[in-house]
Amino acid sequence: MPILFETTLSLEELTSARFEYELYFNLGHAALWSGDFDQAVAAFTRALEADSRCLDAHHNLGVLRLLRNEPEAARGHFAAAAALAAHTGLPYDAIRVTDDSPVSDALQAAAWRSVRLPAYLGCARHLEHFLPAMIRQIAHLRRIGAADAALGIRDLMVAYTVQHPDVTVEVMTAIAAALCQLGWRVEGEAVRRRAIMTG
Repeated sequence: MPILFETTLSLEELTSARFEYELYFNLGHAALWSGDFDQAVAAFTRALEADSRCLDAHHNLGVLRLLRNEPEAARGHFAAAAALAAHTGLPYDAIRVTDDSPVSDALQAAAWRSVRLPAYLGCARHLEHFLPAMIRQIAHLRRIGAADAALGIRDLMVAYTVQHPDVTVEVMTAIAAALCQLGWRVEGEAVRRRAIMTG
């Protein structure tokens, strides 16, 4: 089993609610990218039990509910995330779920694009465990005909190389290679050029 993160925290910090939140938030991501949505829901729910004020866990639970075709439950989590954002002044753009009909591919793609990433993915040591899972998830979505959702993950990977404050050249290069491997050469080459300019 991969080590999800390293820490130099004190024992007191390790037993704090914040550490418990981060532990389950990270485990939720591991399950999400492995395709184990039930485990991901359980982990993000435990994260919220540790820190009910966390917008990102509510948002990711909303994403998972959409991916599981549960629009009513998704709406509740997005509303909770929006309320937290309004209370704290944090920017947040909730996904609009307008009815209870089956969730469209386009809406699932929007959900994948919006996944809130944990900070530790900026470390190449951790990302190397998640890229293969992302690639498998994209392959699965292509197999079942959910091309829009696969594109959502692609866009998330590309956006990550632009928006993550701690992204390294090594991580950008790994993402570029993965995109090329998946047949998205234009996007892969764009990320590779960005890595060269950053380095």
